[in-house]
Amino acid sequence: MSLVKELHLLGPCGEGNPAPVFVLRKVKLQDVRKVGKEGRHFKAQAGDLEVIGFSLGDLADKLDYNKGYDLAFRLESNEWNGFDRIQLNLVDVKEAQ
Repeated sequence: MSLVKELHLLGPCGEGNPAPVFVLRKVKLQDVRKVGKEGRHFKAQAGDLEVIGFSLGDLADKLDYNKGYDLAFRLESNEWNGFDRIQLNLVDVKEAQ
């Protein structure tokens, strides 16, 4: 969580100052599902980390639980019900080689 707070100091992020994108390789995803209105968004778990993909709901039908994936994401925090958790905001995903 301290890294998320340090990254926040680089803001504000926007067109002239894009948020950094990180990569995790060969990740196994669990609990893959569609969320939001009409299943427009993607949600999964990568170990203890929550993965969210806004407007990427169709990925839930395409990913295989048995395969590893490379994830490109922005690191952020998600506060819900009084708990602050690290969240990976998915930018892109591809099958790991």
